[in-house]
Amino acid sequence: MAVTNVVVYRNGDPFFQGRKFVVNQRQFLTFEAFLNEVTSTIHAPVAVRNIYTPRQGHRVMELGELQNGCQYVAAGFERWNKGDPLGGGKKEGVFRNGDLLSPPFRLLLSKSTLLEWDGVLGLLTEKASLRSGAVRRLCRLDGVAVSSGEELVNGGYYVAVGTEKYKNLPYFELLVPENSAQRVFCIQPEQGFVKPTLNVSFCFFTEEGGVYKVKDTRKEMRGAQEVAEDKHTMVELPVDQVRGVTPGKS
Repeated sequence: MAVTNVVVYRNGDPFFQGRKFVVNQRQFLTFEAFLNEVTSTIHAPVAVRNIYTPRQGHRVMELGELQNGCQYVAAGFERWNKGDPLGGGKKEGVFRNGDLLSPPFRLLLSKSTLLEWDGVLGLLTEKASLRSGAVRRLCRLDGVAVSSGEELVNGGYYVAVGTEKYKNLPYFELLVPENSAQRVFCIQPEQGFVKPTLNVSFCFFTEEGGVYKVKDTRKEMRGAQEVAEDKHTMVELPVDQVRGVTPGKS
């Protein structure tokens, strides 16, 4: 058997980008061994037991039927699903825990993928590439961990976390463009100007209406105090407000 390069997709998952396999007798002695490798590599929610051609749904019965450069669909015992739409799937924005340099990546989850939480974590591990390794938890922006696909809010933002603790950082404020969502900051007017308080409550509204609110003050801000003005505090005023000085003249 010559070396055969194929790309395999998940049945009923329109967002899965496919995985490339190099098939030869040295690597796969049997068709069953190939199915087991496909199951592991594509993070299938159930064990792969059937391989189909993507257009006609022809079932592949042995390794010799795989054609070089072709695409195939992997399925369990369910029927081949031609062009299954998203139908109940979700689109999420995901930040990397402790990373304020990388923008959030988009995670597209089909309805079938949402049923298997381990599969979701597997996809997150591939996309996030955390320094700590595999993604163990997916947290909301307030640090609360999500444990199932049903808890995900379509169009929401989450943080991928490994074995380390969740880091409460301003992911949304710093990494999401201002024109992509409406932001509301709780501020207080004081002495004629608007001044943000230290105990700030951030509320984030997505286009779909989901709300994310940081409940607690960040640790690094706890105990912080404002420096009161006194005779030893020098405050610089704009040059046009200093008596005896005309702007543009020295």
